[in-house]
Amino acid sequence: MDIEAYRSRKKRSVAELADMLGVKPAAIYNYKYGKSMPSYEAIEKMLVDGAFLSEIFNDEVQKKVFESFNPELCPDIYNSPEFKQGVARAIEDLKKMGVIK
Repeated sequence: MDIEAYRSRKKRSVAELADMLGVKPAAIYNYKYGKSMPSYEAIEKMLVDGAFLSEIFNDEVQKKVFESFNPELCPDIYNSPEFKQGVARAIEDLKKMGVIK
């Protein structure tokens, strides 16, 4: 997880990111240093906000996420333009990393 890259790219302080995710600032540091992982809800908020998969998941998890992604089975919230843009960026990231062609 590269929460620091996401936080920096979005130009948010640790406190602002923590507030957006509904966690304490200490949780952000724990994510950064691998002491804990964000909840599903926090990950969902980051993805809707435009986080890249590479900022949230390691290479192995990214590959599994992509392999199991089926837009037809997604709830309506995932049909938002923001989420679709986030998925498009994530796919581009996966292509750049050579995970997909």
